[in-house]
Amino acid sequence: INIKLNHEELEILVDKIWLLGMISQPINESEGSNDWSRLCQLVKNLYNNKNIDGSVLKTSLDIPLLAGAGLIKDQKAVQTMLVRLNTKLLYKQQKYNLLREETEGYSKL
Repeated sequence: INIKLNHEELEILVDKIWLLGMISQPINESEGSNDWSRLCQLVKNLYNNKNIDGSVLKTSLDIPLLAGAGLIKDQKAVQTMLVRLNTKLLYKQQKYNLLREETEGYSKL
């Protein structure tokens, strides 16, 4: 089925899919539920039929749901990359060029 959605409808649909993913996500990998597999199949079909852009799904949905739908190959590698990126952004030290500052700004630092 080919569905055309405007931006607001697309956001609402992806938010609902995210919420369903949070509710039906299995606690253990071996405990996969029928609802979870159906939701993963729905996400996979929406992506394969080009109803929803992959970048929208990847920025809005959780990593386990994306991995279950087959949109990302290695779940652990993506989680590691996200942790490194967030750490880098959070702990990056700001650099000041004190020699180019005016003397007033230099003394206030």
